[in-house]
Amino acid sequence: MRTNVLLAAAVLFANLPWARAEPVPITASWITRYGNESIQTTDLSTQPRMLRNISNSLMTAAPSFLDDSIYLQRRTNFVSLFPELNGIGETSQEWLRPNRVNISGAGVVVAAVREGEYPGGRALLTGLGWTPLNQTITMNYVAGTAHLALYAGLVNVGPVNISGAGVDQFRSSDSDETNWSHYFFFQNSAAFPPATLAQLNVVSIPEPSTIALMGMGTILIAARFASRRRRSYAAKRVAVQIFGSGSV
Repeated sequence: MRTNVLLAAAVLFANLPWARAEPVPITASWITRYGNESIQTTDLSTQPRMLRNISNSLMTAAPSFLDDSIYLQRRTNFVSLFPELNGIGETSQEWLRPNRVNISGAGVVVAAVREGEYPGGRALLTGLGWTPLNQTITMNYVAGTAHLALYAGLVNVGPVNISGAGVDQFRSSDSDETNWSHYFFFQNSAAFPPATLAQLNVVSIPEPSTIALMGMGTILIAARFASRRRRSYAAKRVAVQIFGSGSV
């Protein structure tokens, strides 16, 4: 029975989209777009800077696995740039809201968080399954240089819905608001070493239909296991009746 369960689990994992790493670049498109937001591709070999990016900051250093990744650019100032969005627009310092963008393939999402501005954020993210990569990107803000810690997880194809929104609850009250920014990079699994991929967990929040399907699968496996136990118990009772008394 244990062998069958393990085999079924292996087959299920092998058919998950992130388990089939193909060297196909991931593309992204907007579902909901605010103001002059843009989706860009990092090009570390010729231009290791994210121009016009979140909070007007510049990335001057990053790990090579982020090269050719898709990242989101967002603005913070909706009041003066886009007054019609004041109160409803998503500012850059907020965690990525659900259903903001579509991605073309399953892969890896890397979140960059300025841990000093969010005390407790690391414990929250690791508790949600995000894997610390123990690497950083370097950002040159107006207020000075900062190194943002990187966390990674597996993400599904389609509308992006990832865990971690609670990070915003850990904002430091005495920090400079202009430095409150999160960065998200979407990358193909092939860009990461196998040892790194093996450490990553799924950080996509499943759709209700997926949860229902997983629950149904669990019920079917449990029912099959219970049925086998009943048949085994019945066979033992018959053997006792035929060959003599004993414990079943």
